[in-house]
Amino acid sequence: INYRGEAGEGYEGQKYRIHNPRRVNPNDYFGITRFPDLIAKFKPDIIVALNDIPIIDHMMDVVGGIKDHPPVLIYTPIDCEGISASWVKTVSRVDHTVAYTEFGKRELVAAGVPEMLVSVAGHGSDFETFYPATIERPAFVPNFDGDLIPVCSKSDAKKAFFGHDRNFVVLYANRNSDRKY
Repeated sequence: INYRGEAGEGYEGQKYRIHNPRRVNPNDYFGITRFPDLIAKFKPDIIVALNDIPIIDHMMDVVGGIKDHPPVLIYTPIDCEGISASWVKTVSRVDHTVAYTEFGKRELVAAGVPEMLVSVAGHGSDFETFYPATIERPAFVPNFDGDLIPVCSKSDAKKAFFGHDRNFVVLYANRNSDRKY
């Protein structure tokens, strides 16, 4: 999203290419208007889309108009109760939906999406890299000076990050959408 270069720019020698989503339409930040040309050029076996359902809906407006388009699989967040009818309609336009969580799958199925058309693939963690810190196996966290500090507890981590072990507040600033209300 918002990439302004052209295929391969800045990624020389890489196996995968990035295509400027705004090349056809400068106002199309998601590159949806490029889908027909890219599908015709690369003839993909499947389209895998990772995005919110309202964006997927716009994508399907274009992809659905392509004769004999490849199957479409979406990987999308469902993190609220009460899926709207418009979301169910969008999901019905794709071949398969993958939710991040069992909760998401339950909500889709409860809203009327056939269970056989919904899977779950949760986000994973490498437990060799991310593990509970102990005295025997401390974790190393950067402080504000960039030094790696060994920590053995949450209290140690707070001291390394903030210089104290009190509670703290995190501001997560992102784009609002209906599902986040």
